[in-house]
Amino acid sequence: MKTSFGKYFDDQRDKFVKDMQTGKNTELNNAWREDFDKRQEKKKQKWFKKELQECSEKGVEISEECKVYYNKQYEHIPAEYVIGQEEDIRLAVLKDEVDLLQKRYNPATSKINVLYITDTISMLRLRIAELQATNTKSPIR
Repeated sequence: MKTSFGKYFDDQRDKFVKDMQTGKNTELNNAWREDFDKRQEKKKQKWFKKELQECSEKGVEISEECKVYYNKQYEHIPAEYVIGQEEDIRLAVLKDEVDLLQKRYNPATSKINVLYITDTISMLRLRIAELQATNTKSPIR
């Protein structure tokens, strides 16, 4: 014998019983679980990306867990594609270094510091020109 708690509650109980019998709850749970797993993966990716960015800005060693994650993330990429971009990355880093050194350039400092900075900038510019001359086959410009 069922105990009645009112029409609304009886209808809700009947709906739950029907959903359990038809497997509707299983379908809803599976859909929810897939969405939940996607949200968790996005959170994990954001965390690793944030850690990677903070560590590289501070010059701190990146955690082993982060290294393993990114190795797995990019292991499916063909080596020739990564190697093709290696020169582009090197070129961007060299340009950033030139910009940084130009910001540090101050003629009011000692002559030896000015000489070192200008010499380094000119050497980096030569290397950039060399890379740009050989970087004709890269798919990314």
